[in-house]
Amino acid sequence: MKYLLPFALIAGLIIFFHPLFKPGLVAGHDTGARLIHIQMMAQALKDGQFPVRWVEGPAPGLSHPLFNYYPPLFYYPPAFLILLGMDAVTSIYITLILAGTIGVAGMFFLVRNFAGAWPAAICALLFLFTPYRISQVYVRAAYMEFAAISVLPFAFLGILSIFKSRKICGLITTAVSLASIITLHQPTFIMIFPALLAWTGYWWIKHSSPKGVYLSFLSIAVSLILAASFLLPLVGEGRFIRSAVLSGGYFDFRQHFAAFSQLIYSPWGYGISQAGSGDGMSFQVGVLNWVILVFALGLIFWHRFYRKISPPPQTGLIIFFTVLFFYGAFMATAASLPVWERFSVLGFIQYPWRYLSVTSFATAILALTAAVLIPKNYLLGLVAVMIIFNWQYLVPAAYLPKNNFTFGSANFPRTDPMMGLEPGYFPATVTQTDTDPSLPRFQVIQGKAEIKSLTEKTTKQEFSTEVKTPATIRINTHYFPGWQAKIDDGKEISLITPGYNNPEGNMEINLIPGNYTVSLEFGNTPLRRLADYLSLGTALGLVVLAIFSRSRFWSKYWEFTRAARAKRSKAAFSSPRRKK
Repeated sequence: MKYLLPFALIAGLIIFFHPLFKPGLVAGHDTGARLIHIQMMAQALKDGQFPVRWVEGPAPGLSHPLFNYYPPLFYYPPAFLILLGMDAVTSIYITLILAGTIGVAGMFFLVRNFAGAWPAAICALLFLFTPYRISQVYVRAAYMEFAAISVLPFAFLGILSIFKSRKICGLITTAVSLASIITLHQPTFIMIFPALLAWTGYWWIKHSSPKGVYLSFLSIAVSLILAASFLLPLVGEGRFIRSAVLSGGYFDFRQHFAAFSQLIYSPWGYGISQAGSGDGMSFQVGVLNWVILVFALGLIFWHRFYRKISPPPQTGLIIFFTVLFFYGAFMATAASLPVWERFSVLGFIQYPWRYLSVTSFATAILALTAAVLIPKNYLLGLVAVMIIFNWQYLVPAAYLPKNNFTFGSANFPRTDPMMGLEPGYFPATVTQTDTDPSLPRFQVIQGKAEIKSLTEKTTKQEFSTEVKTPATIRINTHYFPGWQAKIDDGKEISLITPGYNNPEGNMEINLIPGNYTVSLEFGNTPLRRLADYLSLGTALGLVVLAIFSRSRFWSKYWEFTRAARAKRSKAAFSSPRRKK
């Protein structure tokens, strides 16, 4: 019997991810972009770039500082797996399964603080088997968002641990989990940040612990410093990209509010979001989720007005997560439009219905109200009902050839050379792009010169040239702060910043007659270097803190050493002096 619970959790994970084990590639809105980003990151890592900021592809010269602004954490595991010889599809599926497992484990450990193991398992599985979470994987291919929400229970668990006298453990857990959410999907961090503050306030009221509040805010501050390698360039270098593209046009949040009726029920589909209620995808919270919400509210109502005795267990939690549910539902609908227009940072969330992640999280925890009242023998039946209700959604729209988005394969799309590129993250100097696959890396624009290519990597490009008349040589790679040219004429080496006065924003170098070796490398700006040091230093600090916080071990060690010193001192004092 003791193995039944882990078996149920593992079986739930297998059932949820079983479509990934079938031949082919699960089709989704952004499947191609995700796979292309992974391959671009793998190539950048192979070229020696870490942390990865600048990527290139699919066509040579189509490069941009994607991961200087786009959350990179989800892409590192599959990129490293690619470097170890695994194909891109398998590597991303392994990362997805890992993210789902983290979500189930986090929810289990969080709810285990309030209820038994089986109710915690029920909440963990409902957190996975929720329509919106299913659509993240099998409709939208929103893998980073799926992973970020999977980490969320650990952030709540960390703050809870701080108030339950596991202060150092809670601080580290909160800091690491929030830094992970920031570097997985920053819109998720924007959505859940008010909820985390409210969660801190809830436990402050419950325990009257100013120290707990202080440590909670300290853990949030540490998480921001830990994520500084991504966060500082995102904020400090935002002016260098076409950021207006990210919140305009189709991405304008005003076009993507869900109707409240859609939260109750909307037919499952594989289309895209659009203005109005005729969306091609579903925004339903889930039948089972609504039943759980109504049950939780009914339980409180019953005890308040009909049975004026002791309240149901965890009344405060029920109220907190019910409010959290309605916060998510409110922000997903047009009723919250004044809030969206008041706080401009919300525009980067792009799709208000992303707040369904919050409702999914809240109803998963509210499930403990039913789970604690159901006899243990019937809980497996509840698991079965949960899976049956959502089984119909575990079906992808289609399966594509597995190498459909693999660089260099025959199936790779040729009709869209911008596939996988993010125009909003192109340098601000780029007003047009040249997608001709035959475009040479180095090109004489003016004058006469002969060019021989020596190196063509993501962050290093080198050529030798014999310049016969004053010439302008264009390097068909977009300029961005960090690129620097080194010109060697055999007598001296000059370091210059390349020009970029052309519609493509590509780098250009002017040379007088002579023989040269020109090397261009992409490096860190002072801000990026500072950000990297802050993240590295904070990570090392947390590791040291985790080691030295093992108070039980160190206290025993200290007692042992103190007793040993006292024993040696006593022996030295009592031993007879040797006569001369």
